Amino acid sequence: NIPADVIKKIEPYISREDFTPEAISKVSKACTSICMWARAMHTYYLVSVSVAPKRASLAAAQASLEITMGELSAAKAMLKKVEDKLAGLQASFEEANQKK
Repeated sequence: NIPADVIKKIEPYISREDFTPEAISKVSKACTSICMWARAMHTYYLVSVSVAPKRASLAAAQASLEITMGELSAAKAMLKKVEDKLAGLQASFEEANQKK
């Protein structure tokens, strides 16, 4: 990751109209790649800053989902026990009715 102070230092250069790959290529082919790299790193930093809160929100949502899925699993297990007990009671009831 790129520190914010480095971005602040290169900000004046990035905003200049003559610091574009097209303008630099007229002067030096080697510096064109450096210009493209610097602009790409600047763009990456800006994107990563805007994505960071979304990643944190996603992590919180996933943690909440994991807890909720655990609760759902426990509830399904309890429901299964109740359904099994109900099926046993229903079978006992039908057996008792047939004996009458």
